[in-house]
Amino acid sequence: MPTHSFDSFLRTLQTSVGHAQRSAAERYRLLLERMAEAEEGGARSARSWRIHVPAMLPGATESETLTLPLLSLRRLVQPRVTGFTLEVGVEIETERKRYPGGLKRVSLLIHRYSRKPGRELRRLRITLAGPQPGGGEALLDGAPLKRLDGWPGDGSGRTPRSFFQRLLGFLYPSFLFRRAVIRLRLSEEDARRLRDTFPEGSS
Repeated sequence: MPTHSFDSFLRTLQTSVGHAQRSAAERYRLLLERMAEAEEGGARSARSWRIHVPAMLPGATESETLTLPLLSLRRLVQPRVTGFTLEVGVEIETERKRYPGGLKRVSLLIHRYSRKPGRELRRLRITLAGPQPGGGEALLDGAPLKRLDGWPGDGSGRTPRSFFQRLLGFLYPSFLFRRAVIRLRLSEEDARRLRDTFPEGSS
């Protein structure tokens, strides 16, 4: 089954949301630039749409020019990606191997198909708020599992692969479910927090 660390999974979500936020801001900036033009001296002014309106008085031969700034002809609303929420059912898996501190290793399993009878699913909810990478939290059945303030894990924020490589690395085999189960391996700190919250799920 595909195995990823929970921290790298969270970093990929933050990367994708941050990319969407920056793309929306860039598209809005380019839109405003297309509606402005450079004047002599380097100053910029709004582009205008000009139309000649014939005079309405009988016998008049002159016409008036109506000038409308392009910015006034469309409703300018800047698109913003202010947050993101992912909610999925997961199974808690306790392994035989242990962390350096002695606690058994723990993973969260995402199943494509129905799980085996008798195995309970928890609801994993990941919420990202504000510019990313930034604030957010991961909840398991409503209980805090991990707080996000910048990058989870080592905090370095490094992205050794491109955004698209990282995103496809998770989404292609995972969310398109080319495999039956995806494993997200928790860090020792997260596993300890999970044990304290759900003592029956890990030991």
